[in-house]
Amino acid sequence: MNAKREYLVRTFSRTKRKDYENYILNRIWNRLNRLDLKPVTQQYVKRADGKYALLDLYFPQIHLGVECDEGHHKSNALNDEIRTLEIGKMFQAVKENEIKIERIDATDSIEMIHTKIEEIVQLINKLASNSKIIPWSEDVDYAALAVKKGTLSVYDEFTFRTISEAMRCLGKNYDSLQKSYWKFNERYMMWFPQLSIDIGQGNVSNTRGWINLFNKNWTEIEEKRMEKDYIPLNLPEGKPRDRITFMKVKDPIFKTNKYQFVGIFQWDHIEENSVFYKRVAEEIDLTPYNK
Repeated sequence: MNAKREYLVRTFSRTKRKDYENYILNRIWNRLNRLDLKPVTQQYVKRADGKYALLDLYFPQIHLGVECDEGHHKSNALNDEIRTLEIGKMFQAVKENEIKIERIDATDSIEMIHTKIEEIVQLINKLASNSKIIPWSEDVDYAALAVKKGTLSVYDEFTFRTISEAMRCLGKNYDSLQKSYWKFNERYMMWFPQLSIDIGQGNVSNTRGWINLFNKNWTEIEEKRMEKDYIPLNLPEGKPRDRITFMKVKDPIFKTNKYQFVGIFQWDHIEENSVFYKRVAEEIDLTPYNK
């Protein structure tokens, strides 16, 4: 499969976008006519108040976004607050005050829309020429990039196809690994839980009877069994090891499973048949494991 081709086809053929927005975004991309820049639609943006919004089109290598304003939705603000967040995109959200946003009024005449599009295309080319961008590729070795960077953060755009691939960040070269939880060293446990999702009628998915849920601000994981009479083990004697956690999620474009680092979590408390873990670190230093 040509990954870049499939990414572009699926990105620009989504049917949920409005007609004007769909036309404008596709024309920008076609006029741009370059494959070294990665376009991201429906980019998550984190506002100063901690809430999230969606940006119509974003180019991460040059930190430039495009927002289409239509009719009564026209304003200087981004789209309405997101109520349902995708974990992969949430952790790759950009901060609103750290990016430049160009706006297009979709209610203007077609001539004015085309003029604005040309201005944006010229700006994109200028920013790309002035920046030392890393050309876009869908065949990226994220483990190697993380090791070279020396740290792994929840805000990195790094995802891993397998548990073995993720473990290369920590200096381990496993041929194959199926376990989702094990002792890594005297300080940490490794944890690769699968995120449970809403499957309708008040139910959520489970993996072999386990349910893993994030809280609203993504700083706590609730782990529980489906059996209502299940009694979790209480806090063991001594301090339990913190968990280096990679959540198994579904890629929003390719619909394939992947693993994403979501932080280091620590045992916190028990409620009924659930154990709660709070995030105590958003980043881990990889250098001790890759000497």
